Amino acid sequence: MYLTSNQPVGICCKSASLSSDTIPQPQYTRDQKLLEPLRRVAAAAHDNRHTIAGPKQPMPALPIPSIVQQHLLDANSATISRSVSGGLSGASIYQGVCPLGNVCLRCWPTKHPSPERLATIHSHLRQAKDHGIGFVPEVYCSKSGKTSVSDGSRLWELTQWLPGEPVSTPDMDQCRTAMHSLAKLHACWQQSHVRFQVSPGIAERTSRLAGWLKQLHTLVDRFGPAQGTIDSVSEAVQRSGHWELPQLAQRTINLLHSIGPSLHAQLSSAAQLQVSNHWVIRDIWSDHVLFENSRVSGIIDYGASRHDEPALDVARLTGSYFAADFDAWHSAASHYWQAREDARCQPLCQEALDFDDWFARLLVIDRANCLLSALQWLEWLVLSPRQFPVPTLQLVGRWTDFLDRCAAHEDSNLRSNSSLYPF
Repeated sequence: MYLTSNQPVGICCKSASLSSDTIPQPQYTRDQKLLEPLRRVAAAAHDNRHTIAGPKQPMPALPIPSIVQQHLLDANSATISRSVSGGLSGASIYQGVCPLGNVCLRCWPTKHPSPERLATIHSHLRQAKDHGIGFVPEVYCSKSGKTSVSDGSRLWELTQWLPGEPVSTPDMDQCRTAMHSLAKLHACWQQSHVRFQVSPGIAERTSRLAGWLKQLHTLVDRFGPAQGTIDSVSEAVQRSGHWELPQLAQRTINLLHSIGPSLHAQLSSAAQLQVSNHWVIRDIWSDHVLFENSRVSGIIDYGASRHDEPALDVARLTGSYFAADFDAWHSAASHYWQAREDARCQPLCQEALDFDDWFARLLVIDRANCLLSALQWLEWLVLSPRQFPVPTLQLVGRWTDFLDRCAAHEDSNLRSNSSLYPF
């Protein structure tokens, strides 16, 4: 997310059932003659990769408007020392200092979030701080007492810059403290507002996957062997300079065909449960959890937070740490489950739900996250290409990781045990 050595603190349904009978059964072996034009395009693109592969340095930060300087920085006696990358979101991030310590000035992307939503996010961070949780950032007020300032088109906020570094693969102590910290934050947030209902996140994933399955015929016609031209992929290769795109597109379509229908059925079943819903982070992953040795010193980026089920956070964080290591998955989930029980949190589900059933739910969520993320990169890099402020190679790596994790789920002997996928 943030390409720096010190991490800045940014607050950074129902669908029709689709059976396998309605899914086309195409042949996916691509004719070598069909790939040859792509190879030629990729070779030409490689020769010009320095001009077409996208920016290799962080996009320049926006200048700080005078209203932000006067009403937010000056009000807190803060000075800015440098700008850092805001990742893929389009945010601008600055590091600075005030009398209370290091600070992070963040300019949110246009249209996201609204002032009301950002104020709600800030109120939940303050609730956590009031409960003595030190790994969430302090939010500083403007001259008028609000927690954000608008420059007329974008919102700006000033928060505490938390210390520490992320780890890609935590050791046993770090895994335990990460899961305990997440459970502690969830326990705090459920005190103010919790209700049992269908998970909005599961419902959305069910609907999104149904939409992609309905497009499967079109995708096969567009990219399959029967199609004589593959102009859209060729154009994407030429723009990016990466020959991997056609292979990644084909792998993604193959997975949609092979696991999409069964995964849709599992999500549809999971969506029927009435589960605990309270404020959750939703975008928590390895880059957003900071450590000092084995201690969690910061959890950052709350821009996607809202009311939903806590399993979404557990699955997203655990998947980012351990990918296909399902023994480590089980250990991490056990740490979270035990921490909730120790804190005497409310049940995770209105019905009786033991640990094995809940763990199976986590795996279903992770399968959905991986497949839908791969499909999202198919759209963003091939179907409807977007520009990103990072090298395309970094995006290709993310796409590949999600595809590899999808395959690992299918290869795992956990999947062969139906009791682990009761949904």
